[in-house]
Amino acid sequence: MKNVLTLSIFFLFLSQSAFAQENLYNDYRFPDVKYKVLDLQGDLYGNRTPMNSISKFNLRGNLNLSQSIYSNQSTNQRITFRNFRSNFQKLDTFFTLNSNILLQDLQRKYKDNGSFLELGYSGSLGQSYIKKSTLSNFEASVKANVGIGKGRIDVTNKVALSQFLLKDLMESGILTEVVSTDKILALAALMDSYNFTRILDNRVYRVEFITAVGEWLRENTGLKTGNEIRLTAIVTDNLLYAATGFRTSGNRWSINLRPNIDYINLYQSDGNGFFYGSDLAFVYAIHRPINQYSQNTYIFYAGIGANQQDEKSNSFERHQTYYDPTAAFEYSRLFNPNSRTLINLRSQLVASYQKASLHFTDQNNKINGDVFYISPAITLNSSYFVNYHLKLYLNAGLSYRYNLYQSDNTPMAVSNNYITNKYWSDTDFILTRNAYPFPTFNEVYQSNKLIANIHLGITYNFY
Repeated sequence: MKNVLTLSIFFLFLSQSAFAQENLYNDYRFPDVKYKVLDLQGDLYGNRTPMNSISKFNLRGNLNLSQSIYSNQSTNQRITFRNFRSNFQKLDTFFTLNSNILLQDLQRKYKDNGSFLELGYSGSLGQSYIKKSTLSNFEASVKANVGIGKGRIDVTNKVALSQFLLKDLMESGILTEVVSTDKILALAALMDSYNFTRILDNRVYRVEFITAVGEWLRENTGLKTGNEIRLTAIVTDNLLYAATGFRTSGNRWSINLRPNIDYINLYQSDGNGFFYGSDLAFVYAIHRPINQYSQNTYIFYAGIGANQQDEKSNSFERHQTYYDPTAAFEYSRLFNPNSRTLINLRSQLVASYQKASLHFTDQNNKINGDVFYISPAITLNSSYFVNYHLKLYLNAGLSYRYNLYQSDNTPMAVSNNYITNKYWSDTDFILTRNAYPFPTFNEVYQSNKLIANIHLGITYNFY
């Protein structure tokens, strides 16, 4: 009986501790920030190489200009991304030129009750030109996003980093007292605010960031005097090398209408194609921190799309219609056993019914088909910091698509190519230094076979 009582008290203590740490993360509010990033990359390369007694001259060039604007206030969250990239290659009489412009914008306008209006768009223009074969094509696409919802997800990376930093200071003997919850949140807010400070020289930025955190610790915590060098070393180590992953807290649901139109024109074959339609989607996301060492994320998705594809050239004319109700669920668990190790385990389940009708006007025939499939997938992403020179990483995945039903006349686009990147993780957007701010698509493989992959590697800096 005594042992049972002791175990009960122990598990009650653990549950209360986890609940307290969850409240710590739930109480954090990402600070108001306005930040702009402008990046320019370019290179020019040329050489002359003898080939078969003929001298070949090769010239290549690349230009990439991008701007990111991030804004986070109590009534508005917004990210704007603009990018222009171009590259060319000249090899004797052979010349190619590729250019692309990308514009993206996403914002949520919040009301006092936590509800929001979501507006966004994505547009691109692309041009490819090959002089030798006089081949050229032009592509353009526009995607819009209009939605309503409620809830907010805050980024809490710096809360976890604050806890790891304070733990290291405590274990080193420099910190002599437990830091209160309010001070942990204040330290995290300082780090987040400073992370969006515009300083041209990154070396100066690092020095000022480390100095600001060190001075805050001296003024707001009980530190032993005479340990300034060790304090600076521990602060530097955590700010520059700790791995906390993408930590978030909160929940949010939204209903979105996403119309889209794509156009491509192939000049050489005098052909062009349109792809247009719209999706209606419901997304509910729960980001639940457990403590500084782990976090759960749940994402529920349900949507339906109706799209039309029209292609026309000198030799044929094709029209295809798609309908695709889709449901998906994702669960991921992030582990931080320590500030050097990051493990993210993600599982997905996607079920979709796709119906298509394909019509060739020149052949005057029509093909109808449908397919219902279910696709589970699991992925593992992990990294380990061995030392300042050596890092290990492991990425592995397993996915399978099972067709529960498929008609014999299913058009190829339904069974293989369509709905690629249809379901995507609606995690909250956050702009970090030197990082692309928009969510990326999940890898839901459209294959009726079991696919497994593993990627194990190291990175080593010799000097």
